[in-house]
Amino acid sequence: MYKTLLWSAFTLGAFSQSPNEPSSQVKDALSPAIKSIFPNGSNLTAEILNTFLRPAEIVLRRNSHIYRDGKTLKLQGERWTASGANVYWLGLDENVVPPAGAPYYAPLQASYPTKGRITEAMATLVTMGARVIRSQTLGVSVGNPLSLMPTLGVFNEAAFDTIDWSVFQARQHGLRIIPPLVDNYDYYHGGKFTFLRWRGFNITGSDKPLSPDVMQFYTNATIISDFKAYIEHLMTHVNPYTGLTYAEDPTIMAFETGNELNGPIWADQNVPNEWTKEICQLIKTLGPQKLCVDGTYGINSTHFEVAEVDIFSNHFYPLRTSTLKSDIAAVEKSGRVYIAGELGWLDTTGDSLADFNDVILQRQSLVGNEVAAGSFFWSLFGRNVPDCSKFVEHSDRFTLQYNNPNNSASTNSLIAQIRQHYFAMQGIRPEFRECVKVCKEENCAEGKATTPIPLLHKVLLWDCPAECDYTCQHIVTDMRVAAGEEILQFHGKWPFYRFLGMQEPFSVFFSFLNFLAHQNGLSKITSSIPASYPLRKYYIIFAYFGMASWIFSMIFHTRDFAATEQLDYFAAGASVLYGFYYTPIRIFRMDQGGKRRKSLLRAWTGLCLCMYAAHVIYLKWYDWDYTYNMAVNVVIGVLQNSLWTWFSIGRYKKSGRLWATWPGLVVAWIMMAMSFELLDFPPLWGCLDAHSLWHLGTVGPAMIWYNFLLKDAQDDMTGTRLKN
Repeated sequence: MYKTLLWSAFTLGAFSQSPNEPSSQVKDALSPAIKSIFPNGSNLTAEILNTFLRPAEIVLRRNSHIYRDGKTLKLQGERWTASGANVYWLGLDENVVPPAGAPYYAPLQASYPTKGRITEAMATLVTMGARVIRSQTLGVSVGNPLSLMPTLGVFNEAAFDTIDWSVFQARQHGLRIIPPLVDNYDYYHGGKFTFLRWRGFNITGSDKPLSPDVMQFYTNATIISDFKAYIEHLMTHVNPYTGLTYAEDPTIMAFETGNELNGPIWADQNVPNEWTKEICQLIKTLGPQKLCVDGTYGINSTHFEVAEVDIFSNHFYPLRTSTLKSDIAAVEKSGRVYIAGELGWLDTTGDSLADFNDVILQRQSLVGNEVAAGSFFWSLFGRNVPDCSKFVEHSDRFTLQYNNPNNSASTNSLIAQIRQHYFAMQGIRPEFRECVKVCKEENCAEGKATTPIPLLHKVLLWDCPAECDYTCQHIVTDMRVAAGEEILQFHGKWPFYRFLGMQEPFSVFFSFLNFLAHQNGLSKITSSIPASYPLRKYYIIFAYFGMASWIFSMIFHTRDFAATEQLDYFAAGASVLYGFYYTPIRIFRMDQGGKRRKSLLRAWTGLCLCMYAAHVIYLKWYDWDYTYNMAVNVVIGVLQNSLWTWFSIGRYKKSGRLWATWPGLVVAWIMMAMSFELLDFPPLWGCLDAHSLWHLGTVGPAMIWYNFLLKDAQDDMTGTRLKN
């Protein structure tokens, strides 16, 4: 019904722009106050009330800090992605000669950009779906008369005007800023060579080769003190538009220690750990809620030792997906966040922009282990406001001018890819977002005639917004398939066709088959193994753990909520750990023997219980880390499988019976089935995906395993009788 009602409106593009529903926090806090100022009898509808509440919601978000939670950036407890652009000229420009009388330093062609240019850039980025601006001249401004610090220790407060306006406009547009604090190069806005020359090291960025004395910037205590004094002046400046210092303003989410920092040799990454630590500590001392970005050009793995670094980055000229993947893998091990800080988006000598973007987007499905938070293209230029008839030109071959009529078709296609990617990184597609909006307006708004929800769906907690989300996923997917375009994920998951209200019906069905395999195994154990056999109780408990884990798997794949996901993970972990627990009890017969063996068994039981408790506590109250959870289960599984393989080989050599090799068969089968988890493809027929096939692949091994346990127990009992 929802799909039928929405299809016509969606394909015609008839979507109104209505605000999102305010959070309960804002509603509860402000609704009574707003209602109290209206005269009695006023018809204050929910829609009108929202016109007051929605701006408050926006203000709350803009005044909340972005923070790092392990390998994820978050805002107000929710995952937050950091896609955006380099707009290096916001504080000080080099591309426009201003009107006569305006500040201008001709030797370096330096001038202040107009406030109109700055504001237009912000509006353009919002249109493109960006969230972050990386801008060198909002943080690096030394060495020329228009700089923030023209000469050592002397500050030009007038230079703050464009910086202040940029920060204010970013806030007004809902954008965040990352300013590098020094530049590796000798450009018009200054950098490390400026600080070196102020202290008597006559080095320029064009020297070939560079003097080893360039390292004095990182090691000379006087120069470090000069640089730190500059940072302190910058961060403690009060913006007159906001009344906040840069250290206080959440708009500036992070400071980067520098831009493409190196030592004397290009790409040597020779930036001392001690210097990086000292600068990050200063940033966090001045702004305790600020993130610190390592400004080294590339991933210097020794900097993983610097606990104060939150974000690592690299720059890509040309685009290399192999480097991107290796960077992400390295940063993942360090437990931090990664951003591709500059992209040469027009460079055709490397990999495609689409392939590069896909690597970052696919990480978003690894909730809690995304690592890659986003990317920033290089670089945005707009119109020469107030002359809106011309775009500002720049000569580095990577200028992005949004809606420039002189753009080629191929250039506009790449710009469209960037925009689509940025919206997708937020978990939304522009068309999907609009579809959900109109669906909620027509079906879920107070006072509207709602479309009936089937009783079974209600029982499974499908409400009106959830129905809209599901319906729009398939509207967008059907349109893309009809247009020959790829199927996309929504909220990090493929769009599935539900059945009887189940979100992933094949995963539910195959989980049920696994449940039956364990239930059948339990029946065999209880009917064929006498109660006197000491290992019988362990096998029965194993079966119950197995059945419980697959029950929770069915529940989770029926309806994916945070609670059902946690229960699924905890039950699966318990099943895996219990399998590991009883393995040495059988292999080494820890259930038999004297006091010493019984003490060992009690210690082993206590250790396993503590391990499971620690596992649950870590996931539930410390860090819901998918990589950690997978790693723990794989390690425990490999140890268990190794023990059983060793045991079965020994049993086969001793007895020559074929059933003794079944554990090895089970191990090989499970390893092959696990390969499905490495695949990731859109669900066949809208319901059969790689994960469901993994569940199907575990049914056979479970059946074989119980037959092995039965054979092994019978053989063990026979041997015991013969000995007696």
